Amino acid sequence: MAQQVRSIPPKPTDETYEYIPFPTDNAVWTNRSYHNFYGPGLQVDRNFFSTVFMKGDTIWDGKTYSKLYVCKGETPDYSPGAFWGGIREENKRIYVRQSHTYTGEPYAVPMVYPYPLDRYFGPAPSVEYLCYDFNIPSDPATFYAEYLKRYHMEGFAEYERTDYEWIGERWRRVVYFKSKYAYDNPLFTFRWIDGIGNDRGFCYNGTYITTGNHNFRETNLLCFFQDGVQQYHADNIIIPFEGSDDCFRIDDLLLGLSPTVADPAVRLRYEHGSLVWDAAVSITRVLLYDLQARLVFSSPTVGVHSVSLPATIPAGTYLYCGDDTYGHRYTGKLIIP
Repeated sequence: MAQQVRSIPPKPTDETYEYIPFPTDNAVWTNRSYHNFYGPGLQVDRNFFSTVFMKGDTIWDGKTYSKLYVCKGETPDYSPGAFWGGIREENKRIYVRQSHTYTGEPYAVPMVYPYPLDRYFGPAPSVEYLCYDFNIPSDPATFYAEYLKRYHMEGFAEYERTDYEWIGERWRRVVYFKSKYAYDNPLFTFRWIDGIGNDRGFCYNGTYITTGNHNFRETNLLCFFQDGVQQYHADNIIIPFEGSDDCFRIDDLLLGLSPTVADPAVRLRYEHGSLVWDAAVSITRVLLYDLQARLVFSSPTVGVHSVSLPATIPAGTYLYCGDDTYGHRYTGKLIIP
């Protein structure tokens, strides 16, 4: 029997489109940011992965917010220290507010904030901020210019166009912003997607964050799940991520892998049946993928600098990921003879 292909309904217009509300519970956003750390004789580029879990709600100043927890990996952490804050929707406007208890890195959710707040170190607890406005404006250029100005982004990005895209088995309204730079700066080229947020990461609204010896190079929303169902995946990201094997084009990874993805001095290598790395680096877990992006081996590695591989893993070329205690991920290729 021939397989029946599901037909996609006609593309909507502004008049026929049915708005998709923002999630209120049981949602997960997986994010990747590419950071540059520098100093005397040092310049290291690293990937930082964070996952935002939405679970439960809380009431602040008489308003109900869905609770958000920011974690370094795929495992939920619902402790007070991981409780980043809350998010709520009112009249198609999305508001966020950070909690007093959050103790994670301020750059785990890269956002900028209205003056006079410090745009580098994140929001002030107990203050509510407008994150997105999904209303359909009569004058989009002016409407979004005012939004960007509010968050000091008017000199970096500008409204480009609005369209509808088939994402997560639904038509969703998408607002495109483009960089004002002569080149396509990835920090200032992004999309707002109804019911999901920003394709540059959870609550991303543009960033040019520089903190001492650290700045952002690029950010991405890797995956979005609602009620356990994947609604969005980044089809042009070239780094495999556990639990999302089907989201990444492994052929691009092989062609595009750069030695600056992580500290070039830190490499995992194959020696006599084991994966080995520098003992000075605190790798907490290693993942090994084949060239079809299938996870073939994973192991916790806290307190050790090598791990034995099963003899059943065949010879060939593999991709490795090593996570350290700071949430950085070291990636590369190795050959098992």
